[in-house]
Amino acid sequence: MPAPDLHPELRGRVYLVGAGAGCADCLTLRADAVLKASSIILYDDLIDPSILDRYDAEPVYVGKRKGRHHADQGLINEQLFEAARSPHVVARLKGGDPFIFGRGGEEMVYLLERGIEVDIVPGLSAMQTAAASCGIPLTHRGESNAVQLLNGHHLPFGVSDQTYVYYMCATRLPSLRIALLERGVEPSVPAALVSRAGFHDEAVVMTTVDDLGTDTPPSPLLAIVGRTAGMYRKRPSILYAGKRPWSCLVPGRIVPVGALRQGGKLKPGVELSLFDGIVVESVGDGREVLELFGEIPPMPRLYAYGQEAAAFLNASGVVRIIQPG
Repeated sequence: MPAPDLHPELRGRVYLVGAGAGCADCLTLRADAVLKASSIILYDDLIDPSILDRYDAEPVYVGKRKGRHHADQGLINEQLFEAARSPHVVARLKGGDPFIFGRGGEEMVYLLERGIEVDIVPGLSAMQTAAASCGIPLTHRGESNAVQLLNGHHLPFGVSDQTYVYYMCATRLPSLRIALLERGVEPSVPAALVSRAGFHDEAVVMTTVDDLGTDTPPSPLLAIVGRTAGMYRKRPSILYAGKRPWSCLVPGRIVPVGALRQGGKLKPGVELSLFDGIVVESVGDGREVLELFGEIPPMPRLYAYGQEAAAFLNASGVVRIIQPG
């Protein structure tokens, strides 16, 4: 078996983190874990500033409000890129949710085009928080079966310039195709069909409005229809065995091994074949993987923190060493 290779130089990983809207306790557990792992936090005006007191990361203010821009979007993009050129974790902390009128998509595209790994940590949006605070259900059986999000600064140009999200639609894709075409949505508009969203075995089928119903993904299914759906990118799935998954800089979608447990045992149907690679922090973490799965088959991407973990895993393939720190 070849000797372990030294992993090529890694760049940083940027998390676009939704802080939630309103008070600091709207922060999610995942956002809290990511901020604890971060070296730098770039934040804006729309967060509760007391959030920053909880973390050791260097805070960098990049707020911009109407009439008094501290930093324009182009400069923020550049700051994120410069921060992520070095191998550490960078958090871009945004009020609400990064992908709901938060320019998270612009920042994501800018970084991806420059080879920076980006992950999204969703947050409670102002829409959800305001509705909950006022006791107003956004959907209600027999009263409202849809929610449309609009930006007050721009009027929609046409039906193909909107994004449509449909819940529980696995058996209704042919009907959805007809309804969208009748509404005037162009047949070539992309559609992402997402099943098991957010779980370790999340699956995405990319299609177009005109081809809805050709594939039959499993239920429950969520369909995202619109030009932004075409921004989807397939990423390798990386299993992380250790205590600091949100600090991992290995490119791909990181899945902590703890997310695969249920009642102390492996969840039904979980297999190593679901993953494109494994990251192991220590010999003990390697043993945990063996206890859960029985063996580690040869894999194209096998990473270890330090020489001891690499030696333990070396029988399973060429191990790339990640320098601790």
